[in-house]
Amino acid sequence: MEKVDIDNLDRIIATIAEQNTTLDFNAIDFTSLYPEIGIKLIGDENRLNGTLNSTICKGLSDFHNDFLKAYCIIKYNTDNLKQLKQDERQKLEFVYTVNPGCTDILVAAKEFCDSLKQAVDSVTKDMTGTQKTALFLVAVLSVGGYFAFDAYNERIKAEITAEKETTTAQITAQKEVSLAGIERDRMDKLVEVLEKSIESNNIANERAIKFKSQADKAYEGIVKQSLAAGATEIQYRGATKVKLDQDQAKEMIFKNKQQLVTENGVKAVEIASIRWTDDGNLSVSARTGSGNSVFLMSVDTTYVEPSEVDILINDGFGKKEIIYVNGSFKVRGGFVEKAIASSISKEKPLGSELS
Repeated sequence: MEKVDIDNLDRIIATIAEQNTTLDFNAIDFTSLYPEIGIKLIGDENRLNGTLNSTICKGLSDFHNDFLKAYCIIKYNTDNLKQLKQDERQKLEFVYTVNPGCTDILVAAKEFCDSLKQAVDSVTKDMTGTQKTALFLVAVLSVGGYFAFDAYNERIKAEITAEKETTTAQITAQKEVSLAGIERDRMDKLVEVLEKSIESNNIANERAIKFKSQADKAYEGIVKQSLAAGATEIQYRGATKVKLDQDQAKEMIFKNKQQLVTENGVKAVEIASIRWTDDGNLSVSARTGSGNSVFLMSVDTTYVEPSEVDILINDGFGKKEIIYVNGSFKVRGGFVEKAIASSISKEKPLGSELS
């Protein structure tokens, strides 16, 4: 087994970036990169003193439930927990340990990550070993909260840059990342390479986006429940280190819980799959031309011309060409979640602006 550690991770990332060589996914031992997750809650001493009140218990239950859904997205391409088999549920358990003094919760996620690796391998037959490796590393970073707290870390980094009086020691402390000891700037480059590799495979890209979204929801939920349980400060350690006061925690929840808005207009889209529904219409799995959104699009064949359906099926799906959809798009935080098409064309409609 090839051991992944800080000394040879650079070589693996370089191999992923080259795209003309292939890694053997099953020959790599990723365990040294599995995040050690810790959530330390400081606040009301009557409620947070090495104990778990019912509010925190609910938060931890929901936290685990969201990660079960994330696993289902990788394994079954759905967040329906009915897909989970009993032996899978046993392997995907989180074990929580609570240290006294405050409420310092340690989350044992090794078995979960091991099962996730098996899931990635079992459902990615059309992927190269390099793409599987990239997808799994993105999933591990998601489990460790890297993407959930990324906006917070970027803001902290910007604030540090603006603070000319900040000492080098303080800057170093803020940039620390516990996942294999990788500093933040280096981690950013690593993630950029991983995501670029995944984008070249529709299956990997779609599931990575959905997995990250589900993991973000898990962390948003545990932060929200921690505040409700009486925490005035939340310290997180996993794939990144974060310290949130009450205002920062509320800001994170607000930003992650952006409202769903309707945008009407034209978008360039790629078509991943098409399914006829029982009523004779089409359910389409699509992604925006930029690749940042994967969503379901409904096409009512009683309103869309047959020639436009041909463009959708033959050019969009068959030839994998970019097509242009005029319709109603449900967008949250810049990401399209679902859409209803009103017209479809091969070329961008004259006078239209891409939204």
